[in-house]
Amino acid sequence: MGKKKRKKKTPPSRKTSTSPKKETTKEEPATPSKQEKESKPSQQAQQEEDTKTTKSEEEAPSEEKTSSNEEGEVKRTWGQKVRSFLWQAGLLLGLYLGITTYQTLKMLPIGKKAPNFTLVDINGKRVTLSQFKGKRVILHFWTTWCSVCKMNMPTMKWISPYYKKDPVFLTVVVDGHRRKKIDQLYKEKQLNYPVLIGNQRISSQYKIDRFPTTYFLDQKGRVVSKDSGFLSPIGFWWRGVWINLYRWFKPAP
Repeated sequence: MGKKKRKKKTPPSRKTSTSPKKETTKEEPATPSKQEKESKPSQQAQQEEDTKTTKSEEEAPSEEKTSSNEEGEVKRTWGQKVRSFLWQAGLLLGLYLGITTYQTLKMLPIGKKAPNFTLVDINGKRVTLSQFKGKRVILHFWTTWCSVCKMNMPTMKWISPYYKKDPVFLTVVVDGHRRKKIDQLYKEKQLNYPVLIGNQRISSQYKIDRFPTTYFLDQKGRVVSKDSGFLSPIGFWWRGVWINLYRWFKPAP
């Protein structure tokens, strides 16, 4: 038998990869473009503005607190001033009322009917208190030697035109025996109000121990207010108001 021929084994062929090799390239840093360069400053400015806004927002409450504190201090200051003023005014008023009450203790009491009199004025005309019944009367007693009485004369001249009909304003100079001095004062001071020549008797009747002294009488001749010492225009005005209100506080019997 013939021998079988052995097939020659061929070595496996090496496969050659036809795919291209991957090239490794180094990445270069990207250079900022012109627009990016220009946008950077604007971004920084925006950040700064945002920071300022945040700071201002943080500071705003503190500023509001400061302003509110200042307003509170101003209100407290004004409140303290008002309270201080009212306290001082009340103290002065109380002091004035206390002194006035003490000085008028010996005078005719409130509600007492004023004693009637008949006197002669500086021009020789006879005047009787009872002739003014139904009218309010202001009686002002003074002397020629009283310095406070002379200080009060400008006030008397100022109020006299307003007190001619109702109320009627009358002054009584108690030291009537000094007639020359009375006439001299009347001309020097240019007095424009009635001056009645009185005496010590009328001074005793009205319980006057100091000058000047003023009585305010209602329509029935009763004492509704009294004062001793200097009287300002405001004092006269207030007592005129009180004469009107007296009947509401103490009705006629």
